[in-house]
Parts: sequence; structure tokens; C-alpha cells
Amino acid sequence: FTITVGKLHHLSMSLQPRGFRPGFVFKQQPTAEVRDVANNLISEGPESTTVITASLWSGTPDPGLDVEAQFLQRRCFLGVAKFTNIKVSQVSRDVALLFSAGSIVLPVRTTLFVVADVASRLDILTQPTGGRVGVPFDVQPSLMAVDQFGNLATWYEDDGIVIVATLLTAPTVVASLFGPEKVKRMEDGLIYFDGLSVDRSGTGFAIQFEATVGTSNGNTLLNVTRSFDIDFGLPYKLVIQAGTNPEGAVPGATLVQQPVILVQDVLGNTVSDQSGVVLVTAQLLEGGVPTDKPLAGQVTQYSCPIDLLTSACGSCNLGTCGVANWPSTQTGGLGVNAVGQNYAIRFTAPGLLPTDSFPPFNVNFGAVSQLRIEKQPFGFRLGVPFKGQPVIALLDKAGNLVPASDSQVIAELRVNDQCCYPPSVAVGTSQGLATFVGYAVNEIPAFAIAPGRPAARFKIKFSSPSIAGQFSIDSVEFALATDPVRLQVVQEPTGAAPGLDLSVQPMVAVHDSNGTKAGWYETAPVRVKATLCVAIDCIFGAYDELGHPSGTPCFKCVNEESAFCTIQAQTPSLLRPVEIPPPRTVIQGRLESDADDGVSSFTNLRVDKWGTYRLRFDVPAFPPVFSAPFSVVTSGGVNLFVLVQPHGARPGRALSQQPTVVMHDRGGNVVTAASGQALTASLVDADSRAAPPPP
Repeated sequence: FTITVGKLHHLSMSLQPRGFRPGFVFKQQPTAEVRDVANNLISEGPESTTVITASLWSGTPDPGLDVEAQFLQRRCFLGVAKFTNIKVSQVSRDVALLFSAGSIVLPVRTTLFVVADVASRLDILTQPTGGRVGVPFDVQPSLMAVDQFGNLATWYEDDGIVIVATLLTAPTVVASLFGPEKVKRMEDGLIYFDGLSVDRSGTGFAIQFEATVGTSNGNTLLNVTRSFDIDFGLPYKLVIQAGTNPEGAVPGATLVQQPVILVQDVLGNTVSDQSGVVLVTAQLLEGGVPTDKPLAGQVTQYSCPIDLLTSACGSCNLGTCGVANWPSTQTGGLGVNAVGQNYAIRFTAPGLLPTDSFPPFNVNFGAVSQLRIEKQPFGFRLGVPFKGQPVIALLDKAGNLVPASDSQVIAELRVNDQCCYPPSVAVGTSQGLATFVGYAVNEIPAFAIAPGRPAARFKIKFSSPSIAGQFSIDSVEFALATDPVRLQVVQEPTGAAPGLDLSVQPMVAVHDSNGTKAGWYETAPVRVKATLCVAIDCIFGAYDELGHPSGTPCFKCVNEESAFCTIQAQTPSLLRPVEIPPPRTVIQGRLESDADDGVSSFTNLRVDKWGTYRLRFDVPAFPPVFSAPFSVVTSGGVNLFVLVQPHGARPGRALSQQPTVVMHDRGGNVVTAASGQALTASLVDADSRAAPPPP
């Protein structure tokens, strides 16, 4: 089906008149249209050429206004009537044009307008307020053009009235007006500025507005806002103050040039009031990315003057905030102690754009100022070179290795804290390391071996002529041992839980006949073997592993033959000791350990089964030694085990064989402490996928 336009119902305005001045044709002439009841344009048919009549309307009776009559009627073309040359000859207020087309058609009226003389001044409607650097005024200025009687002046010559906004400042202040509409054209005698802001903080600012009304009279209009103040801008970014880029890094000292960080707004002004107080954090970069190497000194600073008494921010009243100063003191100033290349420092603050120092800088080695023992000597025996020879490193003040190959390290002997005794040996460095070879103690001073005195105590004193001052460092204290003959447990095993490594692993020392730790060896270090011993019941007295009477409980080591039980041969069979499980089901881990500097350290021993135990330590030709007893008790359950499988399933009836489930700890022991803990059974299919519960 087809829908056609309806009958003429009313008129509408498609273009309102604008630009009014007595006796002058409107700058913009009105356009009216004929429309049907559904507001469709009647663009065809007889009614599309309807004649529309314009008349002047006023809210006051008998306005006495004069309108050019010959231009007040217009025939529509395609439903549109475009009027021309309409003008009002007298100054008029709150008038409008009324358009009609016959008595039955709804007329239409234009918006009210004022017919005024040419503009003679600019009036400011709204004053700019709420100024902050770089932020548009909270209230933007607006103006109107009026004639000599105060009427709104909408008429203009040429391309219209253009307003130019200019910032007025004090003579010593350099500031500019920002915004996309500093030059703007008036519309209907009104202008509303938007987005204006000022790029500097200060007091006593004003905005001057200038307009040229037309070229015929060259009339220039001026007006100035009330004075206003501009507060500091909002913090936006961090910037390194010119001339303070960090440089002059030497290990162990602060930077020669400490940085000064400015908190700036989006326009690059320093935010010097309270809003500019932020916590600035410094971070070291290497090759442009953060590094794990730390910055020395205080890595955070507040951007405010610091009160020396309270270490808190001082007042910002004088515009002194927004600046973070790093001091040049050794404790507070920034420094880089790690030797490296292509360093920079990044400064950050919450919510602000960070800044990186530039150009990058390098940190080279400092002068040799200290020594460090890289390898301690060990394996001490009179007249024989130490089994482990010392290695000494040259360091700068910050602890960096100084790879010098033209220095020396001197080793001298301290005896009972007295210095110094032969041998005195000087070793040259290679890449910052002095590696000793063949150092030995060949004789003991007579005072240290006098009758009745304790055994002599030795240290090696290391020094270097490359270090200014009296700097030296001592090795660990040691004693000269003879051949190793026995063992001693120096760290007892503790913290046993099934299936977990002992929290404290055992350590066993190798001693000579005088009880001195013997770390020296001819070809291979002493290897200590650990064996687990299990507590057993003792019926007719308690005996130890060597068959001697002892207190209870008795212990049987897992690698002993059953002949040990002959000492209890008369024990009734039901009361005889339980069977000892094989070693791999009870103890796990490395059961042998070579003595390092006379001490064997076990690292990963664990016991899986509950019970009471102790460890036996053996070396061929040495008497065995034993640790103190320790107990392993069941820990929390970690898995379940089906001890009795269910079977005999018939629909709707109980299983003929109900399941039995036990809870095991990490070592596979039944967790007896779990009595009363609820277990949940659920039905699964043959593929172990959960099945829906039966009805």
C-alpha cells in the first residue's frame, strides 16, 4: 500500500531570523514551511504552493512598529517559503514575526528578538572564577553586545562581531591565556567562551575583551574582567631540574651531583603549594631497565623543605614545595656501589609521570681499601701444607672486587692472639685474587707449648701494602691436629616427621686423639656412614649394640645380623622383638658424607615409619658413635588406602562385603590420631567418572 502526505494542517519555521537593526534588512531571513497533521512537509499538490503571510507580533498593544509590507507575503515552492528583505524600521523589544496561511491553518511564530541599534559596548555577563594553572576556569566568561540604550545588539557588518580575549598581567609576570577559543565570533549578540585557562600561577590577573563592530565606522569595543588569582596547577609529572642530573658515581661514596626533582603540572610549572608534596622514589636502572642492584643512601624524599628537628615537611607558604632535594651527606645522598655500565636513575611518585636521568653513567672500581677471605684455610697439620689453601680478594670501599694484578697480600701467623710469627708469605694478585699455595705451619713458638698450657690456637693475619692505613683481616681460628682416630656428633638430628626430611640434619666431626678437629687427609677425606637403629623391647635386661648393659630402650641397627637377638634367646616367641624392616623402607636420603674440613654434614635424611630411633655413624677402624634417640610420630593424613575392597553388589541391597579404608600419613603410617574423622563415599563408574547418585 502507499501512504501520501496529508492535508495542510500547520506551519513551521525551518530558519529563524537573525541580525536585527532598525531600517536594515535582517542578516538572516526567515523560512517557513507547510506541513500536515503528522508534521510531514507538503512538497507536492496544490497546497505545496500555499501563500504564507508574515506580520509583526508584539506582546504590547499598538506597538506602532513599521514593517516593509511588500515583502510580507511569499508563495511556497515545494512547500517552502523563503522570505527576503524583511526589516523593522524602529527599535523594538520582545517582538516576533507571525506566519499564517488562511484562517484554518495553525500559524507559527518566530522566537522573540530585539531590534536594536548597532553595538556600542560589551557587557560581561559572567566573570571567570576558579582558576588553577592549566585547568579551565570553573566559570568561563561570557559577554553580550548592547546599543547605547542597553538593548541586545544582534546586527553586524561583514562577517560578524569577533571578540579577541587577551590576558592582562603584572609587568614582572610572564603568563599566557590558553584555550581553543581565545578568538571567537558572537552569535545573536552573545558570546560564551569555553576552555580558557592560564599557564602560570599568580595574583591580579584579568582578561581584556576587544571587538570591532564593523568597517563602516571602525568602532572598537573593550571591556576587562575583574581581577582574579590563579592557583598552582595539579601535579602531573616529575622533572629533573636542569644542571642536577646525577653523576660522579664512585663505589662507597655519594654521587658528586645529587639530583633535584621538580613536581610539575601539565604545562611544566613547578607545583609549589601543598598539593605539590609527594613522595619521590629513586630506582636504579641498568641498560634502561630496573636492576636488582640497590641504590645506596635514602631512596625516598618528600618534595618539600624538611624540618631538621622533626624530619617532617615544613611550610609551603612561601611557595617552596614541589621540590625533592637529595642531600650530599654519606647517609642520605644517593650512591651506586655496584660496578657496572649504562646506569640511570628513575624517579617515580604515585599518579605522576616518571622521569629518568640522562645521559647514562658508568661506575668503575674504587681504590683497594679492604680484603675479603674468599676461601678459608682448612686441614691443619704441623709441617704439612694446609689441605685447603686460603684465597684472598681485593675490595674497594663498597665491597666490589678490584681486578688488580699488581698488588700483594701478605699472610702472617697469629699464635694465641699474639702477632706475628713465621711463616710470612707474600702472594701477588691475579684479577684481584691472591691464591696461596703450600702455606704451612712448620714450628710452634716455644711459649705456646710450655708445660701446663692449653693447646696453641692459630689464626692467619692477611694484609696488603695496597691499602692505606692499618687494615688487616684474620682467618678462622684453628688448631694443628694429628691423625684422625675417632668421631663425635656435633649436631644432633631433630624435627622428625614421617616422609619429611629431618628439620635439623646430623653433623659428625672427625677428631684426633687430643680431641682436635682433624681436617687434613693424605689422599681422600674421611667418609662417614650413617645407619638407622630401631628401638626394640628388652625383656631380660637392656644391652647396647656392643652387648654391654644399658638403659632402656634397646636399639637394633637395621644392618645388623639376627645373631644380636641371641642375647635374648630365652625370650618367649610372642614377646620377642618385632621384625626390623629393610633399610630402604625406613630411612631415605644419602647415608654417606665426606668430611669437609673435618666435619661430615648430612643433608637429606628422612625416616618414613613411626617409632623411636637413633643413628649410628661409622668409619673403618674408628669406634662407632651414636646420636641421641629421637622419635617419629604419625603426622596428619595425606592419602587414603582401601584395605578391604567391596563386593557382592545387588540392586537395592547392602554390599555383601563392606569396604575398609585406612588413612596414611606421608610416610605410609596409619594415622591413629584420626579417630572420629568422617570419610565420604561416592559412587563412580568404571572409568572413574563421577556417576549420578542412585535414587
